[in-house]
Amino acid sequence: MRIPLLLIVALFCSLPGLEAPAAEIIMQGKTLLIDGDLVEQDVQSVVDQFRFQPLSPGDTLHVYLNSPGGLTAVGYNIYHFLRWLNGKGVTIKTEVPSGYLCASACVMVFNAGDERIAGAASTFVLHAPWFSKGTVNPDKEGANKVYYETLRQADQQFYELTVKNRWIEEGETSFQGLELAHMAPNYIKIQDEASTIALAQPQGTSVSPGN
Repeated sequence: MRIPLLLIVALFCSLPGLEAPAAEIIMQGKTLLIDGDLVEQDVQSVVDQFRFQPLSPGDTLHVYLNSPGGLTAVGYNIYHFLRWLNGKGVTIKTEVPSGYLCASACVMVFNAGDERIAGAASTFVLHAPWFSKGTVNPDKEGANKVYYETLRQADQQFYELTVKNRWIEEGETSFQGLELAHMAPNYIKIQDEASTIALAQPQGTSVSPGN
């Protein structure tokens, strides 16, 4: 399938975030690992995986996440790319195993899953995008809007809970996977069977994909 490069890079200037070292991004078979901070080059790194290992309609892509977040634009563009794959007939399954973190912009990527899985002891952190001094209000409003939009597209109930409780506006809100599943059971599924956890190593090591 042809990959929409212009779509992927369109938002970097308008949605600021935080700089950090690049994430480790590995794809084996139909399993994609994103491990580390989300920085600008990570969007192209994700796209490049599919040039060498293309998927077909009817396939399921399992995306494992372990990330403290990073650039808002990167989280949104990876989210948008995964939803584009879904529009081509690929089912997206996102997972944060127990002991792993999905914070800030990573949550946007997690929201791309048709099925969203978490280990009971996984950690999720929500907060509004952070900005450098002098960022104008329209940029802030745009970043907040796309963050909320990925939540709304993933699950209306969790989106409404987030808005009602001001979990994003009030600073930083942290949940364990099990806690999140109790609050919004349609948003997240708890699954801790060993056979589902292909990601069990820190950044800098390889990952063995599941079937």
